[in-house]
Amino acid sequence: MKNETEDNEQNTIKSLLENEEKVITLTAENIGNLVLKRCSAESKNKVAFRGLTCDKELFPTVLRKLPDNVSNYAELREYEIKLYEDYNRYSIQYLPYYESLADWIASAQHYGLKTRLLDWTYNPLVALFFAINNEKNENDSYILATDVKYTINEFFYFRETTDEKDEYTYKRKWQMNKNLDWIDCLTDIISYNDNPKNTVRKIDFSKNIKQKGNICFLETNDANPRIIAQEGFFQLCRFPLNEAYSTTVKDIKLHMIEEIRNNVKCIYVIPKESKADLRKSLNEMNITTPKLFPDLGSICKFINSKTFDLSEAAWKR
Repeated sequence: MKNETEDNEQNTIKSLLENEEKVITLTAENIGNLVLKRCSAESKNKVAFRGLTCDKELFPTVLRKLPDNVSNYAELREYEIKLYEDYNRYSIQYLPYYESLADWIASAQHYGLKTRLLDWTYNPLVALFFAINNEKNENDSYILATDVKYTINEFFYFRETTDEKDEYTYKRKWQMNKNLDWIDCLTDIISYNDNPKNTVRKIDFSKNIKQKGNICFLETNDANPRIIAQEGFFQLCRFPLNEAYSTTVKDIKLHMIEEIRNNVKCIYVIPKESKADLRKSLNEMNITTPKLFPDLGSICKFINSKTFDLSEAAWKR
């Protein structure tokens, strides 16, 4: 019962609603207003959308339901890199060779591995689908909207190289670990060899993410049908390490909440009473499971969940 209660918590989300100027209530009658919000009128930036219902969905999956022995940054990073190392080892026989580290970690996210990537979409109706795509209407749902101010499409390359560069498994682990160490750390505690060699991108990242606190979005190649269908891309979540190296998991989550609070320009509230009508509206616009999850497993699951009219009149039509 405790876990079920925690899974349904909305305390953090509701705290984001205190700024009433950012809050818009969404119903079937004004759904058209959502469709028009793909580009920011003020900045001309694209707008990112994320649909969610509970607090845990504010965080990437690697921060959810952590093992009992993971409570600080060092333990979290050890846990995280072990996940990637095992995925790299076991996935070789199933995946194509990804030259791009970004495409590789996106594949892990796609197949359900816990990662620090958080799914966003450029299509507000897709975000609405994920916000209300369940039959449980006990709680309101929400869509977060923010300007896309900074994106990368690949990770960084470093001056130093691996000593065992010919060993594929070790090389992939080294690349991922090196990138995440640098992304998380403050620039003034990183040695020369631990800095990326692509200097312009390094400076750009530090200015936009580490100093200004913008959200870092990761755009990958169209490596699988779901990303294409959902107009999807990712937030590359940063777990900032303080100068004393004493960051806790709680500190990391508080940082992420503040990052969202500072970046989100609009929050759409979807009243629980409106969900059924909005699901019908999305169905009429073909924003459905077969459309967004174009594979046979998802389609069969969708068919099984449908309620069929088995009356004699229905069969005669």
